[in-house]
Amino acid sequence: MYIEGDDAVFRADRETVVSMLVPDLDELRWIELEPYKEQRTGDSAATWNLKEVRSRIGESGSEADRSVGQLIVEGKPLRLSMADILLYADVFIGGNAEAQTMTGGSRDIQLQSGESVRVASTLRGSAEGLAVKLEGRDPITGATGNTELGDTRGYTQEFLEQKRRDAATEAEAAIWAAAQVQSGSLNADDPANVTFTPPRNYTDGDLGYRLTIYSKEAPAAAVTLNIVVKSEPDPTKKTLEDFIQEMLRMQQQGGSGETGGTP
Repeated sequence: MYIEGDDAVFRADRETVVSMLVPDLDELRWIELEPYKEQRTGDSAATWNLKEVRSRIGESGSEADRSVGQLIVEGKPLRLSMADILLYADVFIGGNAEAQTMTGGSRDIQLQSGESVRVASTLRGSAEGLAVKLEGRDPITGATGNTELGDTRGYTQEFLEQKRRDAATEAEAAIWAAAQVQSGSLNADDPANVTFTPPRNYTDGDLGYRLTIYSKEAPAAAVTLNIVVKSEPDPTKKTLEDFIQEMLRMQQQGGSGETGGTP
């Protein structure tokens, strides 16, 4: 590898050509860029404001252009993928057998509570494969952060068993025995075939998630799903409310029977 030109240095505001021997452009997977200056004052780090990088095989061979447009600081090298990497995805929403096809990019989708989304991906041109990232996402602002996939009511199996043991009547115990923990899951053992099932949404509003499937080698080659999950009534809460109403009704009838008589 060598810098072309008589002075063999990088100059500001001009194009610099670096030549190297590679058998094929596909062998040039990535390059790492980091500025350095031999003469410096104090502890100031060298910086580059790099516009773009182009690679070309031979004088008239195929080219790969990569826009940079950012400040690169010494000590924080920038790894830039030069490989042509494409990510295709078929997105299956809920029980729909017909896929929505994506070639990179992002898409907003809506799920009913209890539904899943499956993403079957094909990655071309990458040597390192796929990765998967799941985040919580505010459905209104779009802000993202960590997410939990536990039951939205806070139910755990231990909680339900304790409620069943503490029930005042057999009928109440039966309600808690029938209740189920409704957690979510992310099956990403095979990143090319990912299934995400959000927890059932028993809250008062929508839940939001962001699912991103991307190339490890070039994270910009990605498919992103902004997912909104609609809410539904909590069946356990409804059954308990009906049970309480029935108990109150029976108590009122019993009280009326004790105090009533024939005029």
